Amino acid sequence: GTVTPITLGRNGLGLGSGLHEIDPADMPVKQEGDGKSPAGAFRLSSAFGYAAVEQLDNLEIPYTHVTELLECVDDVKSGYYNQVVLRDGVDEVDWESSEQMLMDGIWYEKGIVVDHNSDPVIPGAGSCIFLHNWSGPEDTTAGCTAMAPPALTEMVYWLDSDADPVLVQLTESLYEEFHTVWGLPGPISIDKRGLHQGPPVLRSLPGGPPSGADRTRQHRSRPGTKRRGDGPRGRSDLQGLRREPAHAGLRLRSRSGW
Repeated sequence: GTVTPITLGRNGLGLGSGLHEIDPADMPVKQEGDGKSPAGAFRLSSAFGYAAVEQLDNLEIPYTHVTELLECVDDVKSGYYNQVVLRDGVDEVDWESSEQMLMDGIWYEKGIVVDHNSDPVIPGAGSCIFLHNWSGPEDTTAGCTAMAPPALTEMVYWLDSDADPVLVQLTESLYEEFHTVWGLPGPISIDKRGLHQGPPVLRSLPGGPPSGADRTRQHRSRPGTKRRGDGPRGRSDLQGLRREPAHAGLRLRSRSGW
């Protein structure tokens, strides 16, 4: 399989809410605005992008066309928290903070929804987590997982919702601890060619999250909407953070599987 470089949240990983529980003693729990990507196993439920669905052929996963009215709600007080909605398609706009999905840039040109904190949705446990493009390896994110646009496009076309695709995103030590009980491939071994045996692997860049500008979570001004923010942009504060390499593996499984 292939190994794709990625960047994670500017503050590394925090335990997410997905298909399995992990003891919080192993890692801090992800919270809204902490600048961390979720660790765990998560369904990949749909894709989105700037192109209309009619312009895309052979997609095997539900797809949402991104327009200027599409928003992901990150206001913890909203009944639409952690949902991607059309602003003119809800009964009441009850949020004061949201992520505008149509950005000035390539970040959401294509993307994949990661089902962190989705069933049930817990206010404050983190929202709007995606796989999306980076503008370069110097990017960090507010909690998403970013990669080069060609790799993301290939992934969008590779995913098949009938196979129930899952993202597994863990540190190396947690992967070694849980791969057997979760029914995952053995510890990942990458050869000199940058390949490995098994499903595609996304590997964080050496040294932990890079210190470039945080390119995601862009909020635009709208009447009645304010930017709540996701912490300071720019250089990451990594004091006390384990700078352990992280792996994110993509796996297709049957619906009766783990």
